[in-house]
This record gives sequence, C-alpha cells and structure tokens, in this order.
Amino acid sequence: EYLNNFFYSETLDSVKLRGSLIEIELPAAKDWNELDKYFEDLAEKGIASVQLEMIQLTETPIFLFSNQLKKQGYYFYVKNRPVVDDILEKLVYIAHKNRLKVLISLPLRHHPMIGHNSVLLMDEKWSAIQNETHPNRKLDLLNNAAKDFLTAIIDSLMASEVDGVVFKDDFTYDITDGFSKAAIDNYQISTGRKIIFNDMFVPINVSNDAEIGVLTTEKYMNVAMWRTREIKQ
Repeated sequence: EYLNNFFYSETLDSVKLRGSLIEIELPAAKDWNELDKYFEDLAEKGIASVQLEMIQLTETPIFLFSNQLKKQGYYFYVKNRPVVDDILEKLVYIAHKNRLKVLISLPLRHHPMIGHNSVLLMDEKWSAIQNETHPNRKLDLLNNAAKDFLTAIIDSLMASEVDGVVFKDDFTYDITDGFSKAAIDNYQISTGRKIIFNDMFVPINVSNDAEIGVLTTEKYMNVAMWRTREIKQ
C-alpha cells in the first residue's frame, strides 16, 4: 500500500488523496461527535490512514474533549506512567468505523515526567560554562532501563487495536548530550576508559562572546562511536 505524507488542506483535490496518510497533531474537534464527523470527512476524501499524537508533553491539551487528569502524560494506559485520559480505544473505534487505519506517533527521547520514575532515566548534557552536567529532560537511551521503559509503552499500544506505531526521529544526540551517570558508568564498563570532559571538549567563544561553543577532540569520537553503537543495539 502506498502512503503519501503531506500537509492536509480542505482545498486539496480529493482524487489525489486516495490511499494517503495524514498526521494529526492537534485535532480541532471539540467533542466526540465532531471527531467522528472529521474522520468521516477524511475517509470520504480518500484518506486511508491517520497518524495521531497520544503523548502530551505540555499543558496544552491534544484533544480538546479529553478529561485532563494530568497536565502531561499519555492518552492510553501504561503501568506506572501518568495518564492524561485513557481514550485510545474509543479513538481507534471511531476511526475504524470510518474505514481509517490508525498509526500512533511514538517519540524515543521525549516523554513526560521521566524525572519522576523510581529509576532515574533522564539524560544529562555537559555545560561548557560550568564544566558539569545537567538534566536535559530527555530519555537516557544509554541507560539499560530505557529499553524496558519504551517496551512497556509499545506493549500497551500493541495490546490495543491500533494498526501500527511510527517512531519519531528524536533519537539523535547533540554533541554534549548523553552524559548521565548511567551512561558514563556503562562507557567505562564497556571500554575500560573514563570520560574526562576537558579531554573531549574545547570551549570557544561565539557570537561576540555572548555564547560558549565547543570543539571536539579525537577522544570524543571514541565516545560518540560507542554511543551510536549502544543506541542501535
């Protein structure tokens, strides 16, 4: 099946939409009836699949008609995770009723309240100004527990009637990302080498001394290659 991903507009020629996929981030529907009608209109125009956001990272509701139990969280049940409103089953039912397949967008690093888990799963970023690391609010993929964290979410989605999961491309790391205690310890266990930040990074002034940037040394490349290999596994 051939799917086209594009910016949907009501003015598009419906003939060209046949079999297409559209990504819906903030549906305008104010209640379930409006959502039903919206899905019906999409199907009539030839849309075959919808890709939905089901993870709320800000206080802005994704679904206006949802019962906001939490300001951040998931719109489906995941054990020991914050649930905004468990509406996935009903969403899928309405979409399927209108002959639409449902795909769920799943980020790899951006998740709500990861600093509130019993196991610390937040990544840390090295600061050139302070020469120390600070939490960056992203999931630490170099922490061995991150796999279980993501697996629980995927298992919950697969237990529903969704037709698939689309992984977001937010797994890339900035140069100074990836230096949580777990990552540093795992690097030393795997390679026998310690991470010494001043051996890897050279701070430089940029933008008329208003900012501090960094250059990397060959020792950083060893860490970067290890990091890439670990994340792929």
